Amino acid sequence: MGDLLTGMVACGLLGLIGQGTRAVIGLSKANVFGGNGATQQSSFNAAYLVISLIVGFIAGVLAGLALGVIQPSVPSGSVIPDRQTLLGLIAAGYAGTDFIEATFAKLMPQPGTPDATASKTPVANAAANNNPNDGANAVQALTGTVQALTSHVVAMSQVQPATLQKPPGSPAVDLASALRSVLPAVNVAVWVPALDGAFAMYGLNTPLRVAAALGQFVAEAGADFRELRENMNYTASQLLQYFPHEVPDQATADRYAGMGGEAIGNLVYANKQGNGSEASGDGYRFRGGGLIQLTGRVDYEPFAKAVGMDLDQAADYVATAEGAAVSACWYLSVRGCLPLADQWRLTDLTEAVNGGARLGLATRIDYANRFRHAFGVPVPPG
Repeated sequence: MGDLLTGMVACGLLGLIGQGTRAVIGLSKANVFGGNGATQQSSFNAAYLVISLIVGFIAGVLAGLALGVIQPSVPSGSVIPDRQTLLGLIAAGYAGTDFIEATFAKLMPQPGTPDATASKTPVANAAANNNPNDGANAVQALTGTVQALTSHVVAMSQVQPATLQKPPGSPAVDLASALRSVLPAVNVAVWVPALDGAFAMYGLNTPLRVAAALGQFVAEAGADFRELRENMNYTASQLLQYFPHEVPDQATADRYAGMGGEAIGNLVYANKQGNGSEASGDGYRFRGGGLIQLTGRVDYEPFAKAVGMDLDQAADYVATAEGAAVSACWYLSVRGCLPLADQWRLTDLTEAVNGGARLGLATRIDYANRFRHAFGVPVPPG
């Protein structure tokens, strides 16, 4: 028992180091961006740091279990982590709540909820079938996620913070204060670092580009940036309304509405956007994800290649704050949206993101203009 606790403490401390680093960077960036808002934030910095350290400790323990560093039946000290494993534990702590959520989504699906009932994780199947190989596969998948996070945290750490190019005479761009003003439900301590790194990585380096992007993000992921995976839990009437070709009659709608989100996703996204058949499971796995809602293999495959992950890792990554921001900025960059933002052609930009339907166009334009006003920059001439 003492050996087990020693291993847990050691892994937890490495996770604590990772999350402590992130918390310090986050608070520093929030203060730098925050300008006058830094004084308002200082009152809760200490509490935020303590909570972050606890989260990092827990993430480190979970990663230690996934990577085999913590083994109840093996004496402490007989498992010597290599450099990559140590970095993985720190990276898991750095990812913090995102890693913890991903871990529990893989290992402990909630019974009774549509997504969890439909999800067929290897560990869930192992429990039902008493097959130890399936449990090993789940740990292997989680290990791959830790390793992918390790590589990407290292890459993100090498990205310099975004420096927005401001028109002469315009006030300093204040991302943290703008988020607090326009989107008060957004967690600034989480999203400023995530957005800042993604903006720098993909050339969103002007107030107009950032404002236009944020307008798109609100329409796709909500005003609190919490809708990072598409909710496929539709009623029968909604299925008939939104998917008339895939759900042609009431009987089909009733059947699939009772089967839950995974079945619906696999039906309505089958054989489109690069996905396989309904039986392939691609539709649900590659449903909308991230701040711009990447959808289908046609989006996930090039994104996974761009960030050096496999498809499953990329699908998990877009549900984290960092991955949601990185995937969204990558998408805007590769789809040619940045020049449209420079010219403030928001209708054309929305069409590039959402297609001819241009769903939520008014919302996208409204919030883009709110952020533009918050940044204090005019509409470009012409």
